Amino acid sequence: MTQWLAPQIMPLFDKIRDLCGPEEDTGISIAGIVFREDGPGIAAALGLDNAIVVILDLAAETDQDWALLELAHELTHCLVPSLEGRALMMEEGAAVMLSLTAPVFQTEEFGVQALTDLMEMPERGNYAEALSAVTALLKIDGAAIRKLRAAQPDWKTHTAELIRQVLPDVPEDLAAVLSEQREMHTPWMPSDWWHRQHPTCASPGA
Repeated sequence: MTQWLAPQIMPLFDKIRDLCGPEEDTGISIAGIVFREDGPGIAAALGLDNAIVVILDLAAETDQDWALLELAHELTHCLVPSLEGRALMMEEGAAVMLSLTAPVFQTEEFGVQALTDLMEMPERGNYAEALSAVTALLKIDGAAIRKLRAAQPDWKTHTAELIRQVLPDVPEDLAAVLSEQREMHTPWMPSDWWHRQHPTCASPGA
């Protein structure tokens, strides 16, 4: 599976850069993709200096649409890799948006159903609110995230004050939400609905 996914990294990164601007030059590289029970996320690559691995959920190993969704989300976090602390709502919202829009899903309805699932599951409420906040931001200025990261590449520096300084048209309440750090609790991924409908997900190339 990772052999199939590895070539997807650069095309996804191109779409991520279009929305969010370039990655910060941290000297950290992506060493590979692994599937683990504690995924999705990113972690230090064991035995390698200045390298990270992208972790996907074990269930994504046999479902390429699920894997692409998770990969796009985690690659957004790789623009400024951080293994400490929670991401700001703006970063999480961009990651959710890109997980839905950057991949070319094999199954046409996958992205729509994933969005419906996200909006209807209370435990994923912070992901949904992050997506709504970023959507509102981009309606004000489609280049908003690129402008903010051009001013300060590290998402963690994006205070409400900075957001309003760079983008004066952004309302105070929206800037406040975008600059919050929240506990996301449940990793956002397609839930049981997908596997109920697709009890035997085909592996890539099958």
